[in-house]
Amino acid sequence: MIHGLAFYYTLRCNATCGHCGVWSSPDRSETMDLGRAEGYLQSLAQLPARPDRAVVFLGGEPLLFLEEICTLIDRATRLGFQTQVSTNGFWASTAERTRATVERLQRAGLTHLALSASPYHTEFVDPANLGRALAAARSTGIIRKLQIITHRAGPAESEVLEQIGLPAEEVQDEVVYQAHRRDPDFDALAHVFVRRTPAAPFGRGAFLNGHVERFPLHEVESIPCYMVRRFPLLYPNGDLYSCCCVAGFYEPYRIGNLDREPLADLERRMESNPVFEAIAKVGPVDLARFSGFEEKTSPGARFSHMCHVCREMMTGTDPAELEEKARGRLLLYQIAGGPEVTVYDELL
Repeated sequence: MIHGLAFYYTLRCNATCGHCGVWSSPDRSETMDLGRAEGYLQSLAQLPARPDRAVVFLGGEPLLFLEEICTLIDRATRLGFQTQVSTNGFWASTAERTRATVERLQRAGLTHLALSASPYHTEFVDPANLGRALAAARSTGIIRKLQIITHRAGPAESEVLEQIGLPAEEVQDEVVYQAHRRDPDFDALAHVFVRRTPAAPFGRGAFLNGHVERFPLHEVESIPCYMVRRFPLLYPNGDLYSCCCVAGFYEPYRIGNLDREPLADLERRMESNPVFEAIAKVGPVDLARFSGFEEKTSPGARFSHMCHVCREMMTGTDPAELEEKARGRLLLYQIAGGPEVTVYDELL
């Protein structure tokens, strides 16, 4: 079942970060039509109801289109969805502009604000912007998140937090939020919840050979994927992909186009795909081992994390062969009575 949608509202960005997996830049023009985007929200609302259904707006830099995004946040809120915007904080250049932007987002109904931090971002955005944005979000009652992109040559996290001006005592791992979000005594506004993601060899990140740490397949963390099928992504042209990770921006993950087919039909197509089911239940690393993918790779092949394994397996294996292997792995899974392990059950 679809738990939420990730809207890649635009691929335009004020920055040209070296790690960007989708090649965003000021020169990109791909942007959703606002009317079509509102229709996509309505399509999500027509699916069977579930609690905590969420919509995330990302890109690119979605807040280059502040009023359009606020229109969509307002629409999503009226439909009962939680909302998040992922942004690099370029707009928080002064206290006045920061407060005006955050208050505009709050009036629209935004529930979560996620800010990106890394050495790649600091080339284009002053880290102090993030500190101003986080402070303004707390004062307006918006849940605050920090998405830190790490690499082996990068600064320590304490240095990143110091540049932002974020006290270490406010920082909690995002897992803490997921575990306690429904506890009425948990003060989520008192914390900034951090997700740490390693730089990956996707998009411009493919050229960061000295920054991306890689491991042999047997050393890559093997866990079920909580994104695939649950949190698909929408490209600006209406194409729906089965996973909102940038590794999923490839043809084997494309399900169809929401302008041409109902979301319910695309959801059924995802649910009936044995490869996606196996990735959700046992994980891409497990499936890669079971399918013999390692034997097909070049000697000494290395992977940054399980999403990298997933992309290489999906793009480097015959689809019919991979489906057959996935059915076999699912049969063993069923015989063993293995539960579907969910790391997170919600997108936000």
